[in-house]
Amino acid sequence: MLYDKASQPDLPQYLLLFGDASYDYKDRILNNTNLVPTSETKESIDKTTGYCSDDFFGFLDDHEDQNNFSNNQINTLDIGIGRLPISSINTASQVLQKIMNYDSPNSFGPWKNNMTFNADNGDQNTHLSDAEVMSQYVNDSLPNYNPYKIYVGGFNIESTPAGPRAPEANTAVREQIFNGTFLMNYNGHGGPLGWCEERIFSMDDVNIMTNFNKLPLFITATCDFAPFDNPAVNSAGEILLTKPNGGAIGLMTTTQLVYADQNRIMNLNYMKSGFSTNAQLEFPTLGDAYKNSKNLRYVSNVDVYVASNFRKFALLGDPGLPLAFPNYQVFTDSINGVSINIAYDTLKSLGKYTISGHVADQNGNLLNNFNGIVYPTIF
Repeated sequence: MLYDKASQPDLPQYLLLFGDASYDYKDRILNNTNLVPTSETKESIDKTTGYCSDDFFGFLDDHEDQNNFSNNQINTLDIGIGRLPISSINTASQVLQKIMNYDSPNSFGPWKNNMTFNADNGDQNTHLSDAEVMSQYVNDSLPNYNPYKIYVGGFNIESTPAGPRAPEANTAVREQIFNGTFLMNYNGHGGPLGWCEERIFSMDDVNIMTNFNKLPLFITATCDFAPFDNPAVNSAGEILLTKPNGGAIGLMTTTQLVYADQNRIMNLNYMKSGFSTNAQLEFPTLGDAYKNSKNLRYVSNVDVYVASNFRKFALLGDPGLPLAFPNYQVFTDSINGVSINIAYDTLKSLGKYTISGHVADQNGNLLNNFNGIVYPTIF
């Protein structure tokens, strides 16, 4: 009703589902968590077509029908939707504290220029190829970010009684989180307890995270990393968001079985929607990025299986929160008095160099009164 009667400037923009959910609407199981219900499909056995989705709450036009997958029925999200899967007042308070601290001065630093792309091995390098697509998009379209790659196939794999393990890859993931990364992206096999058979990221890593001032956004193109509708599972994805002293600021993640080919499309859609400015040079909120990335897929002619795959992606986080994008731009003008537009030179170790530059706003206008600290990074 609010959507139908509102004028254009007053249309609802976001829906924050403030509470955990459960597949058990009738409260028949012990320790149920059905605080804020989600939408469940009629199918309850097959993991391909049986899943939960919060997209249901975003189809606000009269003609839309989430159960109609015919080519003449196009459903698009009209609002950005996010969920905080919390089940107690104490947890709610802790998550809100993380959100309020996220873009405070304590969180400032060069880590916000880093993006980390992680990939599973095997499957004819499918997951590595997916991660390469994402990192190449950063190189081509987001030059202000530094992409880091952690691919399981590039590390030694050890045989253990518990299965194959890649301890060096696990260490690399931990170091990226500790040092700070704006985005933590993963392509590959996974589940509620972690990523890939080699366990490069698991509950052990989640439990020791203390990155309160360096919270990344997680994008996990993997199976059921956050099945928030299952009260019997306290997944790694949910804990990352609700962990009080670290974890993640938000997750674009999955609730059920998904497939790599469609994951790549959804992952790239979010990269395109979530990190670029609009015509007014404004960065999107988490909810805007979620809505726009989903709608890029919704407007395609897709069957029930394809639609089921991208409906299993959910935003865990505050949909009205923008990521901590920089308000200003830093430009290098000259090195040792020589304009970088005239000549490039190689900087050598032990050499002395004077690097000059300026700070500008998003429109490129010089900020003469800027007073702050610049963190130079030289590769």
